Amino acid sequence: MSFFVQSIAQVYDGISLSTCKVDTSQTFTYTAGTLVGGLVEMFRDGDKEKLDLAHNVTLSVIRWVLGESGDIVIMSARKMTKNGVLMEPCDADRSCNLDASIFKGIFVRNLRYLLDVTKERATVKFYRRFLDTNIASLRHNASCQPHHNHTCHIVYLDGA
Repeated sequence: MSFFVQSIAQVYDGISLSTCKVDTSQTFTYTAGTLVGGLVEMFRDGDKEKLDLAHNVTLSVIRWVLGESGDIVIMSARKMTKNGVLMEPCDADRSCNLDASIFKGIFVRNLRYLLDVTKERATVKFYRRFLDTNIASLRHNASCQPHHNHTCHIVYLDGA
């Protein structure tokens, strides 16, 4: 796997081996999540600076969700969230294969590892609110319960 972190901490999936240029059309939650998990492990091994980058990568995913630019420049890249819920590019047209349907789980698992080492209460609260929003969407949209009057999905969708 090759990935590229832009100065705004957006992680792109894929670098052309012939041109050495990043393909900015490929943004998946698992690439950001995998990097966050690795940065957390590097932090645990004593590289304290890696924690800041882990937070920046995480916020580059989440802040698109909330529409908050903060210090992050909004780019024309694909959004990784919709209405506060993680989203893969293939969710929009429901073309995700079985691999893509688990990408969000990789991001969330590694966000949990980041939460385990995060000391700032406001940041922890922010991440937990984000996770709560995703859990609520999962329960409402991706669960097959008799009282729902919509088609049940067996994969985690963006709420469509």
